[in-house]
Amino acid sequence: MQSTATRIDFYVLESTLASDRLRFVCRLCEKAYQAGHRIFLLTNSASQSIELDKLLWTFKNDAFLPHNVLGDSQQAAAPIIIGT
Repeated sequence: MQSTATRIDFYVLESTLASDRLRFVCRLCEKAYQAGHRIFLLTNSASQSIELDKLLWTFKNDAFLPHNVLGDSQQAAAPIIIGT
């Protein structure tokens, strides 16, 4: 049986703009997803979850990151979950 360990990383970004931070989250999610990781994105509010949900669909023309917002009926199947 393979052991799984939770890993938490922290990043300090130069920009304080929310839009820059959310774009960084999308790029980081893409990298983690391509490495085969499951991801939980903890947001500050339901509105931020919705904003991140939309951005994950549109941040790159040639990228698709399968995700769901916590509470969606198909959330367990998605490798990326967004929640507050």
